[in-house]
Order: sequence, then structure tokens, then C-alpha cells
Amino acid sequence: MDFIQRNGLCVDVLNHAWWFADDEHQRFQFLPSTSLENQTPASNKIACCGVKELTLPEKNVIDVIVSDGLKLLENSPGLTTKIVHKIEIEGTQPIKQRAYNYSAKVSEAMHLELDKMLHSGVVEPSHSSWASPVVMVRKDALSRIPSSQEECLTAITRSAAAAAAKSPSSADEIPTDDPVPTLPQPPTQKDEWYERKLYRVQNQPDDHPDWKIEDGQLYYCRKSFAKGELQDPSDNWKLVVPWNLRARILRECHDELQSGHLGVAKTHWRIGRLYYWPGMYQDVIRHIRRCDVCQRVKPQNETPRGLMYPRYLSKPWDIVSADLMGPFPCSSLGNRYLLVLEDLFTKWVELVPIRVATSAVISNRFRSVILNRYGTPSVLITDNASNFISSTIQELAAAHGIKHTTTPLYHCQANPTERANRNVRQLIISYLDQEHHSKWDAYLGELQFALNSVVHSSTGFSPAFLNYGRELQASRCYRAANSPARSQPPPSDLSAHNEWASRMRKLDELLHLAEKNLLKAGTQQSQ
Repeated sequence: MDFIQRNGLCVDVLNHAWWFADDEHQRFQFLPSTSLENQTPASNKIACCGVKELTLPEKNVIDVIVSDGLKLLENSPGLTTKIVHKIEIEGTQPIKQRAYNYSAKVSEAMHLELDKMLHSGVVEPSHSSWASPVVMVRKDALSRIPSSQEECLTAITRSAAAAAAKSPSSADEIPTDDPVPTLPQPPTQKDEWYERKLYRVQNQPDDHPDWKIEDGQLYYCRKSFAKGELQDPSDNWKLVVPWNLRARILRECHDELQSGHLGVAKTHWRIGRLYYWPGMYQDVIRHIRRCDVCQRVKPQNETPRGLMYPRYLSKPWDIVSADLMGPFPCSSLGNRYLLVLEDLFTKWVELVPIRVATSAVISNRFRSVILNRYGTPSVLITDNASNFISSTIQELAAAHGIKHTTTPLYHCQANPTERANRNVRQLIISYLDQEHHSKWDAYLGELQFALNSVVHSSTGFSPAFLNYGRELQASRCYRAANSPARSQPPPSDLSAHNEWASRMRKLDELLHLAEKNLLKAGTQQSQ
């Protein structure tokens, strides 16, 4: 019965006929139950529908028509209206915001105001794919008016390149009662502190001796007494960063490949070496806490367990520790292991990728990277892995007069390189493409730069400064690109060379200070 009612059928049981309600002139006959008993099931169903079977000549005619029609369609690609072809480009999808739900009273007021605006021609019906909701804004205590909320559209809308100059005769200054007001947009945030300080330094330079202006940029003198006479006077002047550039500087000194996603203290030191703004330390903390890579990769530091005795270190590259990391996925260069070498005095780290972790390969890399570059150390510290205690390594140590010591069995924490390994592992994971793990060794040079160009908490200096007497400059540095170029002395002038030689002689005094800092740090870490 449901089928008959849904399809509008009329049935005359007495005369064995049925028809559609909207076309009662065309009727179909159906057989009574007594005549259906002698028919096959297939013909039974056909007869119920009022359709008779074709005769053999009729079937032959139909077959000819179908075959001729299929031949005509063999070379036709066909066409369907079920699918509509679209070319969708990223960033071009229209923004469609749903309408807000209002009470019956507010909806009535909204439609009343909309009818007024339609009648006056202020608005018109639209069939656009873009849509913003209507917000009812209270005009006074008793009435509301509709307003448009267009933050999403405004965020992606290109503003005019050159607005018309405002003048007393400008139409914008004519007081009008805007029939379609918009919600108040947040004003563009300006760094009032920076503008006020820039104005004061420019107009009252004598009252601000620690501030100066060069090429329209503000600088602040913040002296560092840790390096003593080795401190370059020009490095005391820090570029003052306005509010709109601070996020860029934070990304430069923390997120970039040569910065390495390091911690708060090292990131703050890297920024403070070149830049300054009030509240910089808190901004660094907030940036690192919101950094997704740091939250996923970095472990939680815990209180050390057990007792530890500090090592007495007196000069660079006197004690070197080595360790192996891996096996990693085979890289595009065929490397599967990473040999990590560290100078315990300056904390300089060398990252050497190797294909196989055999004693011969380790011996060759140690000779080329350490012995031929930094000189022969007195002590080499490794673990008890077979590739470190083999006869090849023992012969290398004996041939160069190196004392080879190993850590206690099953106690890898005694190897100082293990702490550097954790930093290296974090850096590799931070910049590793999750879909291409074979590229883990593609940026080892930049990651080594990040570790060696930042201050170390144990020495109070960066490994680069303790080795070369100067800080390393990153390739993508905002200050270097926006600061005036220094005047270069003529090639025949030897004053610069003599000054640098005197500077390097004073580096020994700084190494004694680093030695005291190492002893102090070791004592604190053992508690």
C-alpha cells in the first residue's frame, strides 16, 4: 500500500486494471492470480507490470538498433553532467561564514532594517560564494542595528596601494550616518616606547650617552665585561629592535638552521649579542614555550643522580672525547653512523658522518679532523665499544703519544660526549623531514655551527670565541644586512694585523677565566 500511495497509483481489482492518477486514460491490465499459476516466475513479474514479452522478430529488430547505436558511440568520448570540473588553487577558496542564530525579536528587527536598506538601495541581493555573518549591534538602550563582521575577509583582502590624500574637502571627512557600520577593528600596534626613545635620543643626545642613532636606527650600548679587553667596542652597541621586528629576530636566533632550536639561556645570549629590547628574556621564554618543535623534541631535564667529581681542564684540545651515534637510515650519501668528537675545554663539537663504524674509518677521521686540524691531544676518552678498544685505535694512540682512557663498563654517562649527543639528536630531529629520513646528514654543517657559535653554560663563552677569539656570524643575520658597512684599512696597513696579534695574546687571560668557570660549573653539577 505504501508503494501504491507513494507513486500515485490507482488499482481497479474488479476489472484487473491499474493506472497513474495523473494519466487515467492510459490503463494497464494485470492477470488474476488464477492465470499466474501456470506462468514461469520471470514472466509472472513482467505480467504484473503490465508489460508483455517480445516476440522473436521484435527482439531481432531491437538487437540491430542497439548494435548500430554502439558503433556510433565507439569514437565518442562521452559526456556526463553528474560531475562538474573545477580547478581549485590553494588560497582561492571563498570564505563562507555561517549566519548567527538570533531570537525572534532580534531577527524581526534585523529583517526590518534589511528591508529598509534594500528599499533605499544601500544593499542588493547577492549570489556570491563569499559570505560574512550579520551582527546585530546595540545602537542605544532600546534599538539594534545590523553590522557586518569582516575580519576573515579583511585579513586576505589586498588594500589599496596608494589611498587618496585626505584634505578638508575629502568626502571621507563629511559627517554621515553610515547605514551599515562595521565592528571596530583593532588598531595597528605601534611601539610607542621605541618611537618615544628614538625622539628623545634624536633631540637630546647629551642626556642619553648610552644611546645613538645611525642610519635612522637606534642603538644601545650594553658593555660585556666577561671578555675584558678582547671585547670589540663595536659589539657593545646593540641594535634596538622595535615591536614589529621582534618575532623575526626570535625566529632568526632560535628557529633557523644555524641557530638550532636551543634553550632559553643560549637563545637569549645569541640575541643579546647583537640586539636589545626591553623584556627580551621573557619574550624568549614565551617563544620557546610556544615552539612546537621544542615541545616535541626536547626532554625534561631532571636532577642528576649520584656523585660526580669535576675534571681539571687547563687548555684547549688537551682532552678529547669521542662517541658514535647510529645506525641511522642510510642517507643519500651512503652514511649510516655519526662520529661525534668534543673538546672538553672549549666544548667545540665536530660532527663527522661515516658509512661504516670500523676502527680503520674512525682512526682516519680522527687523524684528519682532530690531529691535522687542532693538534694532538693528551687524552682521548671513549666507551668500551669494540671499534674504540681495537688494536687500530691503540696503535694510533701509541704512535701520537695519546693516553686512551675508557669509561666504566655499562656506564655510558661517564663519557662527556653523551651530553653533546643529546643536543645533536635534538637538532637532527628538529630539522629532519619526516617523509625523507635519508636526509639526516644533509645539514650537519649548519647544526655544528649552531652548537659552536652559542655560549656554553660551563665556560661562559662560546666554543668559537675560545678557539678563534671572535664570534661567528650567521649567514642570515638581520643586523648584518641592515647595518652600515665598516671601513676597510688599506692592504699595506699593518695596524689591523698587529691589533689582532695583540688580541690573540690576550686570549690566554680569557682561557684562565674559562678554566675557573669550568671548575666552578663542575662543582655545582656534582651537588
